[in-house]
Amino acid sequence: MGKIVRPEGYIMVLCLSIFPLTLRKKGGPKMSKFAALLVICSLVLSFHSFALARDDSPGDPSTGAVVLDILLLRPLGFCGTILGASAFIISLPITVPFKKTEEASKILVLEPYGYTFERPIGKI
Repeated sequence: MGKIVRPEGYIMVLCLSIFPLTLRKKGGPKMSKFAALLVICSLVLSFHSFALARDDSPGDPSTGAVVLDILLLRPLGFCGTILGASAFIISLPITVPFKKTEEASKILVLEPYGYTFERPIGKI
């Protein structure tokens, strides 16, 4: 059997490793901005397993799904909407003679727009 590791231990180790750097005396070790950013990122990423934990309550999206949706999928959907609208405008000389502008607008503009702005948050 594997050893059970509790997340509090990781937090304690991280706090104990940062604490001496905060009590720096004149001429003592100095934490660079990169090291501080690295410590903050590692602290934030250490909680990802808790954010992505499955919640079995019916109807409500899990916290991980909401975070993924807000931080990654919505911005990508917005970029997709912009790119789709650009592609639609570029394709107009081709779609107008064939009377396919409605189909092109649905695929290139309306679907990315609906995915980005009309879909409930957390519903992937």
